[in-house]
Amino acid sequence: MMGKPMKISLDWRDGRITGRALTPTNPTGELAIGVAQVPGLVDDNAVTPLQAYVRWREGLEFTFPVISSSKGTIFDFAVKVLESERVTVPAGNFGTWRVQLTMDRSHMVANVTRSAPQRVVRLSIGSMHEVRLVT
Repeated sequence: MMGKPMKISLDWRDGRITGRALTPTNPTGELAIGVAQVPGLVDDNAVTPLQAYVRWREGLEFTFPVISSSKGTIFDFAVKVLESERVTVPAGNFGTWRVQLTMDRSHMVANVTRSAPQRVVRLSIGSMHEVRLVT
């Protein structure tokens, strides 16, 4: 990642998450992780694939705990469907749900297709970054 080594290894066992994380964003080097699991906890790397299993609908709003696998901290991940919206990306024109995603200090807006298979076709991270579905 960014030309620097990255390695995350977590063990979920006996109500605890232990392991080590080495990421370019941690200036102190490798980080030892040891936290207690909480009910409903999800690894931050699993959030995007799990979006395909949500029954998206107008007014949907929920929060669940997420562990930052690179920091070893737990925070709430809030999801709120804002509105229905048509968007055009390189892969085509889609009817979507405009979804606000808030985690830790990050705020994102995703456009999730209204019809199956539900997928993110556009993701805006702040005002500087946007990811769009190409094919």
